[in-house]
Amino acid sequence: MTDADRAGAVLLVAVWTEDGELRGRLTGADDLGSPTRAVGAAHGVEDLTRAVGAWLRARADDLGSGPERGA
Repeated sequence: MTDADRAGAVLLVAVWTEDGELRGRLTGADDLGSPTRAVGAAHGVEDLTRAVGAWLRARADDLGSGPERGA
């Protein structure tokens, strides 16, 4: 079985500093066999954390392993 055959998703987070603040760009794919696309941008640690968390919750729901299922 290859990664493309497995149910899953991928998220890449690129971070850098600009004007003394952490900034980030999120790219991801809803399945392991697809190319990544832009899914968000954020400024600051709290915003980056929220953006990553929101993406993870959405993918968990898509994959059937959200919080209500004990994931």
